[in-house]
Amino acid sequence: MPVPNYAFRVQTNLSLGADISSGPNSGAVYATWNDARAGYTDVLLSESPDGLLWSDPISITGAPPGTQNFFPSITVSPFAGTIRVIYYSNRIDGFLLDVFVAESFDGGASFSNRRITTTSFNPNGNSPVPTVLIGDYITAATFAPDNLAAVWMATTPPTGKLDVYYGT
Repeated sequence: MPVPNYAFRVQTNLSLGADISSGPNSGAVYATWNDARAGYTDVLLSESPDGLLWSDPISITGAPPGTQNFFPSITVSPFAGTIRVIYYSNRIDGFLLDVFVAESFDGGASFSNRRITTTSFNPNGNSPVPTVLIGDYITAATFAPDNLAAVWMATTPPTGKLDVYYGT
């Protein structure tokens, strides 16, 4: 799936998470994906109490319409049931990318978003030629007692070379 204004590919991969905590939403299943039905890419989430019936999808980024939000990866805390979805976004600069996390502490009823990266990066690195791959490796996990572990690829200045990054 092309992302408007970029040359790299974005796969429309579904990311699934399940609440195995002893909290009030235990057993719930969550699905998240990037979707371009509005003419720009956004991260949507649907939830199911049993894996059979699913809610209507909702946007979880809180990003302005027209911004590009993609490559979501979900983790659901086995300790507290906290839902966290990390994703790339161009909401700060309009072209440069950052990684954000959408977090829900109430079983997906509401989400707050925060930036994880400290420096925006050009997906093309220092190359004047648009890249077709940006290292589409991004993943999230939860570690005790209820903390995010996020890993992603970026071409952060000053080198502009693709590398692996970690944030919480």
